[in-house]
Amino acid sequence: MATKKPCVMLILAVVAVVLLNRAAMAQQVSLGNQYSKANLQRGTTRSGPSRLKVLRPAPNTNERPKQTEIEKEFAAAARVMASYKQWMIGANATGFVYPNTTSGPASKKYNLKGLVNKKFLQYEKQGTFGGINLGWTQTASAGTAIDRAQWIFQRPGGPSEQLAPLVYGEPIALGWSKGSNPFLKYAKRNVGINLDWSDAVFEWTILGRTPGTNVGRGQDVVILYNLKHQMPPMRFDRTKGGDIGWPDSTRWSAKSVFHSPDYLASFRKAADVMMGK
Repeated sequence: MATKKPCVMLILAVVAVVLLNRAAMAQQVSLGNQYSKANLQRGTTRSGPSRLKVLRPAPNTNERPKQTEIEKEFAAAARVMASYKQWMIGANATGFVYPNTTSGPASKKYNLKGLVNKKFLQYEKQGTFGGINLGWTQTASAGTAIDRAQWIFQRPGGPSEQLAPLVYGEPIALGWSKGSNPFLKYAKRNVGINLDWSDAVFEWTILGRTPGTNVGRGQDVVILYNLKHQMPPMRFDRTKGGDIGWPDSTRWSAKSVFHSPDYLASFRKAADVMMGK
């Protein structure tokens, strides 16, 4: 009996080893099958339909939205008119530009800064043969900005119509708040820019941004546009009179400026687009 026990123990040990080997092999097969299925799922995701969720890149929020046809037309018109964006209203503060009357509050009276020569437009006597009494300040200091804040914009209608801020493209009157006939209107002259003083004449508008949006004070660069003459006033070098004119102005020597009739026609069409017509 003593010789049989070692043999029995040897047989049991061999059986145990065999069983352990079989269990290990079964586990490897199971893991291999799982790995194959995972690879199959990945391959299906790349090459064809799959139930697995495919992640897509997030939209680029910095990408500009496409322009509409109206926006494209406005942008093209603004490029034609770009050289006449020469003005800033109320350059010594920010906010909106409001209409006013000659007796209205000083807070709604503004300076007009010409951005070509960086001076303020003002009432300035030019003498008997110097054209309309308009000229430029000597400096653009903070004190001058406050002192020359005498320009007003008036909207048609009574006092209740003067409460809301001005918007681009609306008809307005433009005037220096002092004097018996403080507003500017188009009128032919032999000398200087074709303007004269009058009572309120609503033949002006402000261009530069989308029609109907508020005009920004001290921040927007704008075009002052005369609806009667269909042109904007601009910095213009004269030998006599205040240095202000129109795109079709001629110098004292009668030398014509460079604009042709075809250019002026396209220019006026661009202004209509900027008014929303």
